[in-house]
Parts: sequence; C-alpha cells; structure tokens
Amino acid sequence: MSTRKRIWAALVAAMLTTFTVVVVNVIPAQADPPLTNCLTQLVTCGYPTLQSAGADDLGSYTPVSDEEYDTTADNQVIEDIELTGCIIVHHDNVTISNVIIHAEGCFYGIEFLTGTSSSLVVHTDVDCTNGLNTGISFEGDDGAADAVWVHGCENAITLTNDVTVTDSVLMGYEGNTVESHGDLIQFFGPISDIVIDGNLLLGTNPMTSAIGYDQDTGATNVDWINNFAMAGAFTFYCPWDNVSDMTISGNRLWPMAEEDERSGSGWLADAHAPSFGYTSSCDTSGITWSGNILDTGATVNSDGSVS
Repeated sequence: MSTRKRIWAALVAAMLTTFTVVVVNVIPAQADPPLTNCLTQLVTCGYPTLQSAGADDLGSYTPVSDEEYDTTADNQVIEDIELTGCIIVHHDNVTISNVIIHAEGCFYGIEFLTGTSSSLVVHTDVDCTNGLNTGISFEGDDGAADAVWVHGCENAITLTNDVTVTDSVLMGYEGNTVESHGDLIQFFGPISDIVIDGNLLLGTNPMTSAIGYDQDTGATNVDWINNFAMAGAFTFYCPWDNVSDMTISGNRLWPMAEEDERSGSGWLADAHAPSFGYTSSCDTSGITWSGNILDTGATVNSDGSVS
C-alpha cells in the first residue's frame, strides 16, 4: 500500500475508532444468521477496503498538472498518472485506469459528457479535498466504475442511465452545510439499467444520503444490492413514482443514534448515523425490498422501521 493510502487508512481507522469501531479491511456477504459489527471485519463480511479499491501501488506515477485534461479520441486509455486537475471525457470507449486525481477546484473530478458511451473508470482515486463538488459524473450511457476510491467530495458519483458501480469505497461529506446537498451516489432521473453492487458507502455527516434519488422521476431496471451504507438525513432516498423492476436487497445500514442523541444537531453524535431514518419512499410500488439489515443484524423494512 502506498504511503498516501497508509495515511488515509490510519485516519479512517482513527475516525471509526472514535465511534467505537476499528477498521480491518473491504466486498458483501449476508450470512444466516447475519454477521454483525462489520466495520471491525470488513473483509470477513465481504466489503471493499483501501487495499482492494483505488489506484494500485505502483511506487510512482507520471505527474501531470493540467487544469483540464481532455480526451482526444475514441478508445483512449488514460493510465498510471497522477493528475492535479480534472479529466473531461468527450469520446466513446474511454478507459481511465490506475489514476490519482487531485480535483480541488474542479466541479467534476472526472466528467463523462452527454453523448459518450462505453466508459470505464477502474482502480482510480479521486480526491475533491474540501467536501465540495463531485468526484465522478456519468452523463452519457453505458458507463462503469469498478474498485474506485472517491473521497473528500460532496457527491462521490452522479449518474443517469446504464451505469454500474461495483466494489468501490466512496467517502464524502458536505463541505458547505448551508448550500451543499451531498449524496455518495446521486441519480438524475428518470433512470434505467443501473446496478449499485458491493460498495462501501462510508458517509460522514453532514450528508443528505448514501444513495439519493430525485424522487419525482421514474426508475426502471435498477438494482441497489449488497452495499454497506451509512449517514445522511435518510440513508436511502428512493423514487416515489413511476417505478418498475427496482430491487433493493442484501444491503447493510449503519444504525441510528439513540433517540435522546438526535435532538437538534445531536445526530452528529455519531458521524455515520442517519438523522431521521433509514429510508424515504422505499415502500413505493415497483420496488422489491428484501434482506436489508442493520449492522446489528436487525431487519430493516422498506418503510424504514426495524424488526
């Protein structure tokens, strides 16, 4: 692991230890009975970590300082660089692999523009640094993010249609508590053909949600499965109308703070606990909800109640 990742891993471990947990590692498994306290045993529970997600440890990367790094052709591969600036993808079938991006000042660390397709970002780090702006934006169709590490952003990933996000570590917070609206994964609908599978959604309050949806628009063929998600006003914001073939299954949610800790700004007593509830509108017709639990092992129902 690189020195930079070791420092981050130590900081994350210290943060979680503050809230009575200790980190080991990160992909998801729902045992019977379910495992509990998975932040102490992420690998055992089957979730990604900084060892499995983000840029590989090459020892060194080619440094690039370019406020706006634009693609130049279809089928381009951008790899093994450390960029201070933003990547803007104008072309199809572009792969971004093993890249470190310092994106302070960028509205998007990586932006796949409208009209692009067959986009892939894999084993890449994006750091917004200040809790503002967005790490990766999929505005085109047919995109994928696999084993990425996005952190220090208001929104880790925003997307529209035909996008897969897998085996990634997404960390974020709202850098401006007055104007920010932070979701680790944020949808702009109506959307279709989305898979969010096997990610560690490590939100730190203040946040709006781990997965947030523009609730007055539709969703078709959407899967949120096997993620470990935390923080937000509600951890999951679901679409409330025009939904078909949407599955929310096998997810693990961080438990809320005790009632007497949630008055006023007391929800910040636990940096990962949702403020008001686990779900909003997730009992909408067209959503199949099953096998979602708290990290304590308790069952979370689609209306946000616990049994």
